[in-house]
This record gives sequence, structure tokens and C-alpha cells, in this order.
Amino acid sequence: MKKLFSFALSFLILFTIAFSVLALPTQAQAQACNYNGQCIDNRSCLCFSPGGFEVCYLTQSPCGSAVIGEVEPPPGVAEYNDLAGGEIGLFFFLSRIINLASIIGGIIVMWNFLSAGFTYVTSAGNTGAHEKVRDKLTWGLVGLAIIASFYLITALIGTLFYGSATAILNPGLGTALPE
Repeated sequence: MKKLFSFALSFLILFTIAFSVLALPTQAQAQACNYNGQCIDNRSCLCFSPGGFEVCYLTQSPCGSAVIGEVEPPPGVAEYNDLAGGEIGLFFFLSRIINLASIIGGIIVMWNFLSAGFTYVTSAGNTGAHEKVRDKLTWGLVGLAIIASFYLITALIGTLFYGSATAILNPGLGTALPE
């Protein structure tokens, strides 16, 4: 009985090991796409690993679409580039961040000016309140200068690196129709 039990146990262990090795998922491939950054038919390969197995697929972005020189973007940026129609999606992201920061900064500056005006009207000649109003207006103008410098700096970077001041601020979408 002991021999039968040990034979059954060893058979069960052997069967479990063999089944687990044979049941491992294989690597999914699309048109022989094997590794991240591989170029097939002028389309780059993007790979990720959900659940322990690797999945690779061809993106719509062309192979030479690195952000800076030959440096390939990370997978998240490559997906964002695909959403941008093969353009550099980083510009869309930066443009949206700058616009959002400008809106939030503009609201803060407007609130600062309104509170300074309210403080001035209700101060009744108090010199301490006049200093507060002066400080609020000064910092409001500094905030406006910072917001304007966002646009100036991005326009300078766009002009220096891409030849157009609006390359980052107003990136163009690729179209299906020829121009």
C-alpha cells in the first residue's frame, strides 16, 4: 500500500509539473513583432506584459518617430503619440498643461485683484490695509508676469528646436487628406 501511495504521489507531482510547463502562455505576436522598438514595415513595435506574459503589437507611428534624436519614447508616450496621429504627443500634453496652468493662475490673480479692491474699499483709511492692498496687487502682477513667461519660454523653445513659435503651443493634428 505504501508503494502504491508513493507511486501515485510521484505520478501526481510529475503530471502537475509537466502540465504546468505545457500550460504556460506563449508570447502573442502580431506580424512577427518580437521586442519593443522593433521596426516592421515602417511601423514601430510596442510591447507590454500584462499578467506575466508579453504582448507585442505594431503601432501607427513610424519607426523614426523618436522624441529627441534616436531616443525612443516610453510606452505611455508612444500610445499618446498614436492618439496624436503619429505626431509628437508630448507637445499636446505640454500645451494642455500650460493652458490649464494659465487658467488656474488667471483665476488666482483675478481673485487677488478682487480681494485687494474689497480690502481697499473697506479699509476706511487704515494704513496697514493699504500695505496689504499694495502687496496683493504687486503679487498679482508678478503672477501675471509668470503666466506670460510660460508662453514666452515655450515659444522660444519651439522656435529654437522646431523652427516655429507655435510648435508646442498650438501643435497641428495630422489629417487623412493631402494638403
